Amino acid sequence: MLKELFNSNYLKYILIALLIYMPIFGNLGELPIRIWDESRLAVNSFEMLNNGKWFVTYFENQPDLWNTKPPLLIWCQVFCLKFIGLNELAVRLPSAIAALLTVWFLLLFFEIYLKHFWFGFIVVLILITTTGYVCFHGTRTGDYDSLLTLFTTVSCLWFYWFLETNKNKYLYFFFISLTLAVLTKSIAGLLFLPALLIYTIYEKKFFFLLKNKHSYFGITIFLVFVLGYYFTRENLNPTFIKNAFYNDIVGRFNNSLSLGHFNNWFYLNILYHTTFCYWFFLVPFGLVISFFQTFFQIKKITIYATLLCSVHLLIISLSKSKLEWYCMPQYPFLAIIAGVGVYTVYNRFANINWVKYKFYLLPLICLVLLFFKPYYFVYNLANNPKKAYSYDEDYDKNFYKISYYLKDAIIGLHCLNNSILLHDGNKSHILFYTNILNQKSVKIMFKDYTKLHKNDIVITSQQIVNNYILQHHKVDTLEIWENILKLKIKE
Repeated sequence: MLKELFNSNYLKYILIALLIYMPIFGNLGELPIRIWDESRLAVNSFEMLNNGKWFVTYFENQPDLWNTKPPLLIWCQVFCLKFIGLNELAVRLPSAIAALLTVWFLLLFFEIYLKHFWFGFIVVLILITTTGYVCFHGTRTGDYDSLLTLFTTVSCLWFYWFLETNKNKYLYFFFISLTLAVLTKSIAGLLFLPALLIYTIYEKKFFFLLKNKHSYFGITIFLVFVLGYYFTRENLNPTFIKNAFYNDIVGRFNNSLSLGHFNNWFYLNILYHTTFCYWFFLVPFGLVISFFQTFFQIKKITIYATLLCSVHLLIISLSKSKLEWYCMPQYPFLAIIAGVGVYTVYNRFANINWVKYKFYLLPLICLVLLFFKPYYFVYNLANNPKKAYSYDEDYDKNFYKISYYLKDAIIGLHCLNNSILLHDGNKSHILFYTNILNQKSVKIMFKDYTKLHKNDIVITSQQIVNNYILQHHKVDTLEIWENILKLKIKE
């Protein structure tokens, strides 16, 4: 009875749904919009929602030539902003849904094609307990990488499925997924292609693929949509292709956008120390144990995943720009390799006769013990997001105070009408909120803090700005909230 209960499809999928909810969706809208990429995309989405220009992204009412990625994610965010509301949840929900679809696809792949649900279950558990996947710049923020990872994962698995079955429908699914990956994050959607070529040659399918007319139909689909977007944008926004080529390819590969210069071991170091730390040593274990697998398909999928990760890691390591989220598309495949070792041990243990008939729950209890610590860690990150997003909690807390202040103003807790917001440096993380306030007829603007006039009502949260104002002006203090000052310039 107990065995039948645990083999029930309903119970299996209910269990996986419960396990993935908190790491992916828990408290998703609690934190204010984060600076740099998420805030830039949030402003792009807000302005697209209001100006209705679907092919040209705007920032501060000007065509955005700093962020030159295609707009697929921004379209998804615009949809959510329209139907959910102007808030953080709407900006982040497309990333979370992309993670859900990635998990769902992995489960279906292992259950339908390999006939091993529990292998897929273990792979999914490894993936959602990978901190680099469900943390900063991952599935819980409104950045490109979660949606990119969805399309790179499904495109690579569709391609594998095609090579195994020779069914052309999977080849079309591959090209569609590849197209969507490029329309999400430009060249980053193509970084697995060299590995796919090597595997095709290894499988002796290169000439078969070359002679297949459906390969050319698929390439045509890819080129029509990708080149169609880029040439349409260039027509509407001249110099776009030149800027995109530099920003997304030449500039990133030849120049460092990182906060510092890192050697070629950068990604292995972060995988070991932070982003994949719980499962790092299970990767070589899974690779070795795969060669002793009696089930040939598990051995093949392990070789395939290893090749994908190795080639992708080599490409991003050679680039001078090194950022920890660049390796995010590897996590599903690293989870597959690590999952081979866990599943093999679990399966052997579960099939020992005395365990199988007398202690059916014992293998599951061992799985629970293995996953308890990493799952507890990501659960706490989702339950307390402020710790997940901060390298320096005190700095982070003070830096985003102005965002909380503006969030409160949106719901009427502070009166900011006809006021001036002073901010030194990148202001994209607060521009999202000032745009919402202006749309609600609360007139608030930005101004250079060195060019103030008598009777200006100013809001400031930075010490450098506060010091300048107090040294150069006489003021009346209208409000103090945490480190936020609302002042009236007297003279």
